[in-house]
Amino acid sequence: MSTILLATEKPFIKKTVEDIKTIVEKSGNTFKLLENYTSKKQLIDSVQDIDALIVLSDKITSEIIDASKNLKIIVGAGAWFDNIDIEYAKKKHSSNEYSRPKRQRCSRISFRFINICNQEFL
Repeated sequence: MSTILLATEKPFIKKTVEDIKTIVEKSGNTFKLLENYTSKKQLIDSVQDIDALIVLSDKITSEIIDASKNLKIIVGAGAWFDNIDIEYAKKKHSSNEYSRPKRQRCSRISFRFINICNQEFL
């Protein structure tokens, strides 16, 4: 079983959160939610025991990547990758995938998670 964290300073659409939670839990994994956090420390504390991280525009630095000992995949649900230190993540986890939907749409995010859970990336 894997633990998947949906972390965002700005809340996702409620339906999107519910859909992702359903997909994650139906695949036998654990879903965690961190919304409206106010400090980097809260995010660092939350990533320590996760296997996958979903973010919107949150800044994912080397410090956050290092804090998660089991991190296998980072999924950005926003429009760009400029908030994720992809080069550092690739160095640390060279065989992992870093993905972002072409558009920020609930159906694409949910579809991506069905693929992640079904293909056993975690």
